[in-house]
Amino acid sequence: MQRSDLAERFERVPQWVWFALALLLQVMIIGSLVLTHYTTTVTGRPVVLKLAPVDPRDPLRGDYLTFRYDISRLRSDLFLDPSTGSASTPTKGETVFVPLMREGTYWVAVPGVSSRLPGPGGDAASGYYPPDAVFIKGAVTEIVGSEVHVTYGIEEYFVPEGKAASFPPNKQGSALVVVGKDGKPLIKQVFVEGRVWP
Repeated sequence: MQRSDLAERFERVPQWVWFALALLLQVMIIGSLVLTHYTTTVTGRPVVLKLAPVDPRDPLRGDYLTFRYDISRLRSDLFLDPSTGSASTPTKGETVFVPLMREGTYWVAVPGVSSRLPGPGGDAASGYYPPDAVFIKGAVTEIVGSEVHVTYGIEEYFVPEGKAASFPPNKQGSALVVVGKDGKPLIKQVFVEGRVWP
């Protein structure tokens, strides 16, 4: 009896109400994505990473470059438990937070890669990490001997049509990446030998 009453109530709701609710849900989802992107861009820490491109084009999605960063392949000895200082063993598919420190122009990975994000009162406050360390969030995709491959969600970079093939393969490329407080990175700009590209 209760089920039929409920069904009748749903049937009495005008179609425009369902349409409005569906539209509102879509707007909320898109709005949350935009807000997340905006928040990371505004409050995140900028870092410059070395990169090298591969896979210059996807014909179904337009022009893009697939980047590999210096921090895409990490030595296994960088994986440490910050609370004990002892080595930790990464596993494929594991989410990791890679501490970065600036060395000259570029930011590089330093020891202390962990499965948890250091925060106030945690490892960063204990003095294990330098106060200006930035933690970038990634996922372990492969382990080959003593090398751990990590992706960060910033490997694909879309460019105007026809520009991907013009990326100079023999010149030093870099990316200005903004890293949010949660470790999530976003590419802000690509450079070739210090100049904005494309």
